[in-house]
Parts: sequence; structure tokens; C-alpha cells
Amino acid sequence: MDQPARGRSAFQAGVDGPQSTSDTLTIESYFTATQRFKLWPQATLHTQWPGNGSMGDAIFDSFYASTVPSLVSDEETSERIRAAGPALLDKIGVSCGVNTT
Repeated sequence: MDQPARGRSAFQAGVDGPQSTSDTLTIESYFTATQRFKLWPQATLHTQWPGNGSMGDAIFDSFYASTVPSLVSDEETSERIRAAGPALLDKIGVSCGVNTT
């Protein structure tokens, strides 16, 4: 399921609010090359990213191209996701193997 107002989901600035994108430095420091930036103590242990995790590396460039804008407000994003899950299940029904008790 796509998050509301993100990615392929419908988005209207006048209704959904402002969006932001992440620059390559943010993606590198928090996701793909954390060991180089050492923003938290365990960051040096995150070494399993294929390639070097930096802009210009083919794997990084492909991953970065897949990132999509998201709402500026993390709180609003969480609220929309919390509402979207049950609304989707109301439309499609509960899937097999889901315990609803």
C-alpha cells in the first residue's frame, strides 16, 4: 500500500499540504553510507549496503531515483497512514491469515 499523499498516491498541494524531498547527502548519511557519517554510535556497523552508498555509484543512483516526495509533517503522515490501513481493509476485506480478534 502506498502511503497517502506520497509516491504514486494522489497528491494535491491545496488539500494535502507541502511536500519535501531528501537530498543525496541525507540519503547517504541516514541510509546508504551511515558508517562514514557516524551520526549515531551504531552507524559504523551498517556496512551491508551494496556498492559504496554514494552518489555516482550505480546502486545508490538507482535507489535515489526511487525515492519520492513525502509530506513535510511526520505527524500528519502518521495520522494518514493510521487511517488508511483500516479504510483499505474496509474496502477489500481482511486477508487470509490475519487474526482480527
